[in-house]
Amino acid sequence: MLLNIAFVSAAVDITETNKTQLMEPEDLTNISFSVTNTGAASITVSFTHNVDLEDDDGSKINLTLPGSQTINPGQTLVLQMTADVPSSQDFDEYIGTVTATASDSTTDSFQLTIDVQPIVCDSGIAGISLDISIEDPDDGEDIKPGDTISIDVDVENKGSDDIDVQVDAFLFNDEESVESSSSKAKNVDDGETEDFKLSLKVPTDAEELGEDERFRLYVKAFDDNNEDVECAQEFIELNLDLKDKDVVIADSSRIIPSSAVCGELASAQVTVVNIGDEEIDRAYITLRNSELRVNQRTDTFGIEEFTAQEENSVTRRLEFRIPNNAAEKTYQFEAEVNFDGGSSRETLSLTVDNCEASKIDTAFLEVKVDLFNFVLGC
Repeated sequence: MLLNIAFVSAAVDITETNKTQLMEPEDLTNISFSVTNTGAASITVSFTHNVDLEDDDGSKINLTLPGSQTINPGQTLVLQMTADVPSSQDFDEYIGTVTATASDSTTDSFQLTIDVQPIVCDSGIAGISLDISIEDPDDGEDIKPGDTISIDVDVENKGSDDIDVQVDAFLFNDEESVESSSSKAKNVDDGETEDFKLSLKVPTDAEELGEDERFRLYVKAFDDNNEDVECAQEFIELNLDLKDKDVVIADSSRIIPSSAVCGELASAQVTVVNIGDEEIDRAYITLRNSELRVNQRTDTFGIEEFTAQEENSVTRRLEFRIPNNAAEKTYQFEAEVNFDGGSSRETLSLTVDNCEASKIDTAFLEVKVDLFNFVLGC
């Protein structure tokens, strides 16, 4: 007797090999993928994943996979999984593998990337006409607090109509934008490319920058008249690189009042920030202007390292009197901080005006005093 034994093959096949889903915090999105039974017998398929969904602060994306599916020979199912991003999720890429396992033990998988990033286009990414190329800075370039980032962006108009294009740039830590800048609008002809240049200053506030050393520079190009119709965005990674010892004078430093008269007291309020990795043991501030004969120096003080946040800055006030014979004009003062092995300078301005009125008031007061003394003497 002859027995005919038929071996029935079955195989599960996922169409996708890599899938990236762009999402924002608070997004709820369905992510589709296709599964085919390439064998000759029905199979039941279940799904698992090993995507790392948790950020450094413990916030976690909720990823729900489809339940088990029965797939007939030659049949393709388009399935959906659901990703729910909490509002506190860090901006980052969350990467792993989604695996389909059939009842006959065959498997297939694909790589899933959930890219959580801000959508800087006001109404979401829209249109297909604008193409962005960030020429400068380079992807992965180092930055430090207080740096001015020079940004060079090429925008190509791939559409059939001219577009008035504006470019905005945003510096993001892993949670929010910490600085932004905008260009002037330019008309970009259809089929042409225009170069946009703008700059952005990295904050020196440690609390504002956060503890993450990774930053992203987002650039959006949009139709200045219809952003909801045409808006594209791109980003590059930037790295916060701190020197061992580095101190800068904060932008908030100023002379109070900004405008004064001859003979008046004024003071420079100078804030210095340690943007280095190490504590500064000895630092002092000087204020100089040769025309007004100002040459002041503070006491010596220490400053905690940059990551100490609220303890990484020191403010000192340097007081001086404007000479009675000062000329009426704007004076530039050199504020300098000297610290362990280095120094940093900034220019502060003071306008001296209305000195003639001050002299008249002083002369009138002197006359009144002399008259009073004369009356008493009588």
